[in-house]
Amino acid sequence: MSRLDDLAHALAGLGTRLHDQRLVARPRDVEEVAACVRAANGAKCSVSVVGGNHSGYGQTGDLVLEMSNFTEMQREGSCLRVGGGVTLEPLALFAQAQGLAAPLGTAPTVGLGLVLQGGVGHLTRSRGMSVDSVRALQLVTCTGRVVEVSGDEEPELFAGAKGCAPNFGVVVSLTLEAAPFRLCASARRVFPASGAALRTYMAWAASLPNDCSADCCLYFRDESALPGEGDLLMGVYDFNFDAGASGEVPLEKVLWQTSRESLGPKELMAHEPYLLEQPEGICKTGCLSTRSFFVRACFVRKDADIADVLVECLEQAPSRHCFVHFQHTGGAVAQSSGVFAAAEWSVVISGAWEEKTEAAAAAVRAWVLGIVQRLLPSSSGTYATDLGPQDVALAKHSFEPQRLERLLDLKRKWDPENMFRHGFPLAQLGED
Repeated sequence: MSRLDDLAHALAGLGTRLHDQRLVARPRDVEEVAACVRAANGAKCSVSVVGGNHSGYGQTGDLVLEMSNFTEMQREGSCLRVGGGVTLEPLALFAQAQGLAAPLGTAPTVGLGLVLQGGVGHLTRSRGMSVDSVRALQLVTCTGRVVEVSGDEEPELFAGAKGCAPNFGVVVSLTLEAAPFRLCASARRVFPASGAALRTYMAWAASLPNDCSADCCLYFRDESALPGEGDLLMGVYDFNFDAGASGEVPLEKVLWQTSRESLGPKELMAHEPYLLEQPEGICKTGCLSTRSFFVRACFVRKDADIADVLVECLEQAPSRHCFVHFQHTGGAVAQSSGVFAAAEWSVVISGAWEEKTEAAAAAVRAWVLGIVQRLLPSSSGTYATDLGPQDVALAKHSFEPQRLERLLDLKRKWDPENMFRHGFPLAQLGED
């Protein structure tokens, strides 16, 4: 009996097992991916995909496809063709070696699922979201068919895949348009947090040229690192690809600052507030922390009046490890479609806690979701990349109505039995 026969037999027996049992397959090539999907289809099993496994939803299917064998990368003119198991840091370093910069997200271990559902990074203001750079992809559909998808081949599916690809199949490879490589200068400055200070940051950041971006974090002070008045701090992180466009946020009371020149992608990812979270102190261990996380995000407009709300909400956080991260978008993002176009920031509400109790987890989840609800009236939509089957109410705000109807039509055509259901809850949005 072959390995694939064994898989089909095991999948057929899942219905008699406990509901939380699943099978994991590590296909070696496209043909094996297709065979795995056909076996799952025959057994009426769901499929999820592990690339970077940033969201955690990849481990929840009846059949989990672990894509670590799909890490090939090659240059094709001004584009990069990469395998579905590639994560962002190796891709950024490969692009740099080619004299190119891929417009990616910023966390090094995240996979291509982020790129296909958005992707905010240091090139976002000059090149658009990561998904805007997608030129083609190879997809294995629910029937095991291998489909080449681009603006010329299956153009309707291509339009839907740019933002929702994991709902339509297994992405085996992806082609991205790259930009010429440039080094970046970066600065970090820490201020006492207040609604007024956050409003000043928001007005200043929105005025920057497209080759500059400025992220911001609101977080709790660690007295051992930065003693002083007030419990909340605001870190502003400048990323500047234009030597003639430097500037500083017009706030006077700087508690701490540093700057670095000539940063490549590896250094930028190490310098990224999404991983550092706070400049110093309780979260210094970054992604190596033993804390648990619950994260949701909204896109907000340039004129959103949210500064006082966010400071007030953070003051009431159930854990001192919680923080709020402004990822700077705007600029070229206005040329994209959907909820991204009107967004000046992706506001990431990050709940984190150390206690290994359900009560602590529930308190943080309620806090995060409560903030998102307060932001929705001022937002242009929710960020689909973190949303799962339990987030139907928030998912309704991820796409404008006409685009959502097109996505639902594509879902009915390409995945009518909802085999790929362990991430953004697209099919559930059509059940109302």
